[in-house]
Amino acid sequence: MAEPRCPRCGDSLADYTEDDLVYLTGDDRPYCSGECVVATWRAAQKEPAVGPRCGNNPNVRLSPGDQQAVDEFRAYLARRRAGGPPERYPFSDGGPS
Repeated sequence: MAEPRCPRCGDSLADYTEDDLVYLTGDDRPYCSGECVVATWRAAQKEPAVGPRCGNNPNVRLSPGDQQAVDEFRAYLARRRAGGPPERYPFSDGGPS
């Protein structure tokens, strides 16, 4: 049987007595320290993933630079859809060859 390990840091629990082990409320697994319990709890409190990180996902907050790139590309697509000439090609290579 494999020796028990802390679920957070992976340290061996073989050298700990039962009184030394720390438990997270609602979790039967023993942890090696209070720091590991707190880190596990904090990680669980963060927002769950809301899907892919892209401009098409309204649940993701993009950085200002990413948002600007998405807005510029959407404007480029809108100009193309309207039949007008694109003011500029949205990529840095200067356009299609």
